[in-house]
Amino acid sequence: MKVKPVIETEPRKPVVFYCNAGEHMVEFTPNPHGGGTGYATNQDGTYRTCYDCCARVDRERMIATGNSRMLPLYLDENAREVTNWPGTLRFRVAVCYPRRVRVGCCGLLDRTDVWFNGPDGHVWHGINIGDTQICHCKRTRQRTSTAS
Repeated sequence: MKVKPVIETEPRKPVVFYCNAGEHMVEFTPNPHGGGTGYATNQDGTYRTCYDCCARVDRERMIATGNSRMLPLYLDENAREVTNWPGTLRFRVAVCYPRRVRVGCCGLLDRTDVWFNGPDGHVWHGINIGDTQICHCKRTRQRTSTAS
């Protein structure tokens, strides 16, 4: 027996929460066809950050550390963009170089190298390996003419 998908006909009620990062109240109406909650949380759910503040925090962390080790960045090859988790921080890819590489015991995998103008006036280099969207990025020494 096939289960029919639930189709919501009534709009969802807004969710109101306190954004700890921005120290303000946020009202968010979830999309009835799926989507997120409007915020990110820590592991125990005691700290919430709205999507807009998530972009600000991620941008500050990139500038402070010079890499993306502490935050996941994603490569959208079709849109030629590198984004943060909720998609509120976006960097347009200037150069995209896909190829196949031999990786240890895994054999041949797809690897995509990208370069984009980062948030700090430097060119950033990102690497995506395998069948994922995760893009490991770091700041290069090269300065850009304009910061994103």
